[in-house]
Amino acid sequence: MGGEAAYNVNDGSISRFAAAIGYSAREYGITCHALNSGNTYTGSYYHRVSKDTEVGAKALYDAKATQGGVALEVGTKTYVY
Repeated sequence: MGGEAAYNVNDGSISRFAAAIGYSAREYGITCHALNSGNTYTGSYYHRVSKDTEVGAKALYDAKATQGGVALEVGTKTYVY
């Protein structure tokens, strides 16, 4: 887990912040990010299904986007013998 904050000395306020948390195990990993002062969120998931197959997905939500604002990516990797 981690975080970031930027403080504007002239205004006397926090100008931006971000936070992240993740978990990794032997066969899978999960992460969540809050970026752009809480206006953008991402989450990702990775899973080693077997020794030959891996899958992953990532989702993004942008609250300030003028069009859409939601994106989803998925992928897989497999070894063929």
